[in-house]
Amino acid sequence: MQNHHALTKRRGIVVCGALAAGAVLAVVLLTSGAGSSAKASTPTLAAIYPALASTEPTGLPLISDPRSTTAAPTGPAFLASPPTGADPEGWPIVSTIRKLPIDLPGTSAWIAQSIAGGICILDARSTPVNGHYPIGLSCSEPGKSDDGSTLETSLAGSSEVAIVGVVPSSVSAVSVTLSDGSTKAVPVKDDSWGIETTAHLQSTSTVTGG
Repeated sequence: MQNHHALTKRRGIVVCGALAAGAVLAVVLLTSGAGSSAKASTPTLAAIYPALASTEPTGLPLISDPRSTTAAPTGPAFLASPPTGADPEGWPIVSTIRKLPIDLPGTSAWIAQSIAGGICILDARSTPVNGHYPIGLSCSEPGKSDDGSTLETSLAGSSEVAIVGVVPSSVSAVSVTLSDGSTKAVPVKDDSWGIETTAHLQSTSTVTGG
């Protein structure tokens, strides 16, 4: 069964690297306009997204201050604690962060549960920007976690765009419509999918079942 999702674009969040001068990463957060309200009987996120139960190493060190020059990370790292004023709907519980098998050169991605109960996706490039590794972050609204979460990122000065997403385990593929009018079919692996392109994301449709 194919479900179409119209996506609403708004500014995403760049963490860690954004706190240090010169780290520039363009991020577009895309959230589905569809979705039902959360109910008391709603399954846990780990049941909807089995990737949250992974026991594999995250490969994402936790740090207390991204501006510190001591023990500076040699790759992407994430804040151990939310910064002051962080929105609970837009910040992950760090203990739930799990690595995703995104097959994109130079891009890593992670899934997590937000403090408010939504589903989050994080991504980072393996190449630093002015010595820093910005991390893109997108979290769904708590009542729309069944819709998944999608994140589009591009490095300043580059035409290359990475689009990554997480969807429930019932989804087998995602059809991605881009700003140039093309459509790409992307298989889902362990609740995640991703593509690299020079066009921007316009909409997605998900295919459930085999």
